[in-house]
Amino acid sequence: MKRSIFASIGDVNKLKSNKTRLKLILFSIIIGFLTGIVVVLYRVSLDKIVIIRNEIMGFNIGLLLFLFFISAIIIQFLLNKFPLISGSGIPQVEGVLNRQITFNWFFEIVNKFFAGVLAIFMGLSLGREGPSIHLGALMADGVNSTSNRPDVERKYLLSSGASAGLAAAFNAPLSGTIFALEELKKFFSPILLICTLLASISSNLVVQYFLGRNVVLSHFITANPMGNTIKDISFEIFLVLILSFFMAISAKLFNYCLIKSLNIYRDIKLNKYIKMIIVSIISFFAVYFMPDITGGGHSLIEKLILSQTAFKVVILLLLFKFIFTMFSYSTGAAGGIFLPLLVLGALIGKVYGIVIVNLFNLSDAYLIHFMLLSMAAYFSAIVKAPITGIVLILEMTGNFSNLFSLTIAAAFSYIISDLIKNEGVYDLLYHRMFEKNLKEYENDEEIKPSNKMTAIRLAVIENSKLAGMFIKDVNWPKNMLVIGIERNNYEFIPDGNTKIYEGDQIIIFADDNIVVKKLHELFEMTREDVK
Repeated sequence: MKRSIFASIGDVNKLKSNKTRLKLILFSIIIGFLTGIVVVLYRVSLDKIVIIRNEIMGFNIGLLLFLFFISAIIIQFLLNKFPLISGSGIPQVEGVLNRQITFNWFFEIVNKFFAGVLAIFMGLSLGREGPSIHLGALMADGVNSTSNRPDVERKYLLSSGASAGLAAAFNAPLSGTIFALEELKKFFSPILLICTLLASISSNLVVQYFLGRNVVLSHFITANPMGNTIKDISFEIFLVLILSFFMAISAKLFNYCLIKSLNIYRDIKLNKYIKMIIVSIISFFAVYFMPDITGGGHSLIEKLILSQTAFKVVILLLLFKFIFTMFSYSTGAAGGIFLPLLVLGALIGKVYGIVIVNLFNLSDAYLIHFMLLSMAAYFSAIVKAPITGIVLILEMTGNFSNLFSLTIAAAFSYIISDLIKNEGVYDLLYHRMFEKNLKEYENDEEIKPSNKMTAIRLAVIENSKLAGMFIKDVNWPKNMLVIGIERNNYEFIPDGNTKIYEGDQIIIFADDNIVVKKLHELFEMTREDVK
């Protein structure tokens, strides 16, 4: 149904009313509960399918190989039919938020779920967390569509669904909320915070009801082994700084290899079904000979904590887990890199810990300590979301005694990663996925009107190119109108002489097709001005 200009403006104004905000909050809570149910089913299915696979391997290895072939064919069929179910799903969520794509929510939920279960059955080194975020956003899109909510509310609901998905996957409601703000939306507003937080909490309540309150990594119970003297703290900062440097370099290698492996797999001139069958054969050997490197890797982290693993074995596990993760994600199978990258961080931390313990004759408690710090540092450097990394590790372990060390490790690794110009992995995947669309939009001068008007908000981040400029001096895309600026929770109508400040939210009004075509251009205008 067509929306008039006045109706679209009315939707934006309604968002400021208490009644509309309460409805938005209510829908976010509903989305959280629904997402929690879906992700609980997903988690249980993944655990059960691994048990079934191991049982089959115990009595009929030939049958297992045959089932791997069948799974590969089904996965490729689903990818051909519904290409947006591939990978983690986080770039797809960002694509919907930025109006690059639209979801076919019901069929994509069903097929993402099924394809993800089959990928884990095949033993691919993929995690459940990215798909859980994707499933949450899909569920939110379904609620948004069936309830006929205004378009201006859609991004809030999608962000709520995504945060609820991560909260349910990790049993970590705060991490889900912060990830939605830090990575998906990249700006803060009180109503967005409330919606994502309540969605995450309601999702987490469902998980706790069905699966219990246990933290994901319950064996990280060791307190910070460092002392409280100035000498001890200085020594720890020194060790963490060295660790952060290695983690930032490793993160840049991870991101480079991930994109490279995606391109290599795509460019192999073989039938897609043949390629996926070959993948199933390689994965079969991995499951049979090195089961520790398969799946997300939760059991591998526990093994590293609970057992004394030889240095050479840790190095081999790190090498093969890294290679198999690159290989698995390059296939496009439904699964994420969230947990695999945390496992890789833990392995690097174990290597670093063994070296430091032997070099400085420290206690073995430092091995677990550096595993913990490495997970946060690696996540922060790869995803470029340090706050999420810190809170996520705290919630996964239930151990807050390492907060100081985690903060230093995440901050240092993020800063060093920034200095060596390492872009966040999900930004890289997003640009790779929509590269063709973005180039077409840049060259598309003829944009046909859709007769549907849309208002969007652009957040002016710190050091943005727009900060300090006057409205009249900005080279705005054609056929767009700046209708408002929200500053410190106060909204006003600007004129040409209005100066733009960091933290402003600029309200742009235009035809829907123009917004879709020019959203990337607008987003680039608000980004950091790199001089």
